[in-house]
Amino acid sequence: MTKYSRKPVVVEVVKWEGDFFVNGKDTEPSFVNESLEEETLFFGNQGKLYVVTPGTPHMLCPVGCHIIKDDQGEVYLCEPDVFAQTFEEVCDA
Repeated sequence: MTKYSRKPVVVEVVKWEGDFFVNGKDTEPSFVNESLEEETLFFGNQGKLYVVTPGTPHMLCPVGCHIIKDDQGEVYLCEPDVFAQTFEEVCDA
């Protein structure tokens, strides 16, 4: 059996905290704005955030979940425990 490891891929991430304002500042990254315009993300009843992923039903984004835009431009959700095991922060040079 041959073993493989994942190639490192840099993704954009924002943690959903119920809104995009922290201490009165807008923390919404540009990819979220683009996703809202493209309707890949949308707000439903009572301000709940949903993600539309091709081939799957609309997914509710629970508070604490991470919204990820990958290197292919796909936007998806990642639970906090999976995120912690899979990703580490990359410092811009």
